[in-house]
Amino acid sequence: MTKAQDDPQFVSLVESVGAPPPFHPKAKNFGDEHKAWVLAFLRELPSPQMAARVIGCSVDNLYEHRKRDPAFKAGWDAAMEDSYDTLLGMAAEEAAGVGVRHVVTGKGEVIAVPKDRNDKILSAFINFRLGQRHIHEGLGEFESGTMMIAVTPRQLDCLTRDERGVLTYLLAKLEANAPKTIDGVVEPPRKIAGG
Repeated sequence: MTKAQDDPQFVSLVESVGAPPPFHPKAKNFGDEHKAWVLAFLRELPSPQMAARVIGCSVDNLYEHRKRDPAFKAGWDAAMEDSYDTLLGMAAEEAAGVGVRHVVTGKGEVIAVPKDRNDKILSAFINFRLGQRHIHEGLGEFESGTMMIAVTPRQLDCLTRDERGVLTYLLAKLEANAPKTIDGVVEPPRKIAGG
């Protein structure tokens, strides 16, 4: 695994945010300038874990300040929302094949190669949009006992990696048996061959 300073993307991100203010965990000097830096970092990369590592404190420390400071919590939520929107835009660009990719040749030269459309990201992007349509257009046409679950990025951020894995597994299992909607019309579940 490479060190953070060997990762040019990470170095560029930290340079755009600026160096974190000095922090000494034993002195417990986590102040407003530290909170401002964390919010700037989260706007660029929605990773409280990475922000904590860079600033030099535990992620639990960040969450403790978030819990105790309503202004910091509001700023955190807004920064994460902005960051997710940016990542969604980047995924759309990648899906469409916009821009260039820098490749190192066998001779050690760096060349710019136009990106190709990324069908995996495009498919995920389309499924995301159809999922939104399923939630917004399908209301009112559900059978008795149907339950709608809406999960926000903020809620996902509160889960551990293992909990996210379990949630992803369970949602995929539920989705496999869910009725599909296209333009608000519910299609019956299809039989899978051999199943």
